[in-house]
Amino acid sequence: MQEATPDTVSGDFSGVEHAYYGVVSTFIRRDGDFFVRTDGPDGELADYRIAYTFGIEPLQQYLIEFPDGRLQALSVCWDTRPEQLGGQRWFHLYPKKQVGHDDPLHWTGLQQNWNFMCAECHSTHLQKNYDASADRYTTTWSEIDVSCEARHGPGSRHVAWAETAGSDEPEASTGNLGFAVTLKDSDNGFWAIDPGTGVASRSVPRTLLDRARDLRDVGELESALTYARLLGDLAPRDVQVQALIREL
Repeated sequence: MQEATPDTVSGDFSGVEHAYYGVVSTFIRRDGDFFVRTDGPDGELADYRIAYTFGIEPLQQYLIEFPDGRLQALSVCWDTRPEQLGGQRWFHLYPKKQVGHDDPLHWTGLQQNWNFMCAECHSTHLQKNYDASADRYTTTWSEIDVSCEARHGPGSRHVAWAETAGSDEPEASTGNLGFAVTLKDSDNGFWAIDPGTGVASRSVPRTLLDRARDLRDVGELESALTYARLLGDLAPRDVQVQALIREL
């Protein structure tokens, strides 16, 4: 996630158009900023300023800020792959489904809301700060992206481990090479690019239970409990899930 500038925006904003079920979105530049003219929450065309970019490869999404503090992810994205691989074009995330302005999947809807759906995994020390009475957000973060130490703990602990490795010092016996969490998956999974599609997939799929445990391990207990309770609703008799809920 980065502020939208000429250095961070990959998409073509030279006035190109993208048609989707009768809605024609136009991508333009104005006074140094980036805009899209597309259908808003009322279904009418309007100009919206791009506030942030989201992602780099193989696609880049764009976030639009509303007066109530919401950041909404535009559903028309830029394919950043080389042209010979089918990239360098605008495309819609739901090409075979008509998503109208009154659909929860519309880019202005709840399911495309960055504050609610995306933020906590992509920025450091994020505070959603949702005001239910006013139905607005004043979301804050310390770093716009996820910092290394936010996920792996203080780097100083790894340095201390490295400086004492092989000795009798207490730091030398610290698990995970001094990091807060292990950097090696217990299931020995790995990511690889499918040569046919160009999309990465994991050799051993990660489950919601894996995600809940990861969050627990980095100290994000509230988020871990949210995942665990969701799993508890889906699989009320799963012993591992119930054990994790009790632990949290």
